[in-house]
Amino acid sequence: MKTRKATKEDVEEIVKISKNIFPDTDWVNPKKLSRCLEEGKYSFVVEENGKIIAAVIAETDEEEQELVYIQYMGATKRGQGIGTELLKRVEEEVKEHKKKGIMTDTENPRFYLKYGYKVCGFLYYGEDVTFVVKEFNYK
Repeated sequence: MKTRKATKEDVEEIVKISKNIFPDTDWVNPKKLSRCLEEGKYSFVVEENGKIIAAVIAETDEEEQELVYIQYMGATKRGQGIGTELLKRVEEEVKEHKKKGIMTDTENPRFYLKYGYKVCGFLYYGEDVTFVVKEFNYK
């Protein structure tokens, strides 16, 4: 398996992965993904045998540009450390750019909690969603 930066050329494959993982939703929007990838930071894919099997798409918040928000993270395989690798890569890049932290919403907060994220809110819109955040301190 190989992890690399995501590019605009990956959008179609990322949308396919999303539809396989979440077949009843279409919340991964190709236009939004393309916009995130234009920024060129914080987004990665994992390839296996030349095919994308996982992705994380993140961007800075629109107002202050200090928090990085994970818009999408998904993998066709689970329990193999792929999500952990993607999260680690995003965190490394966030620290490199000295951003304040990372935030996302998730139906699986336990994954993020084991990596030092803290719950910062809840929302219900058809399903329970938990917002988590991890802040970084630079000295």
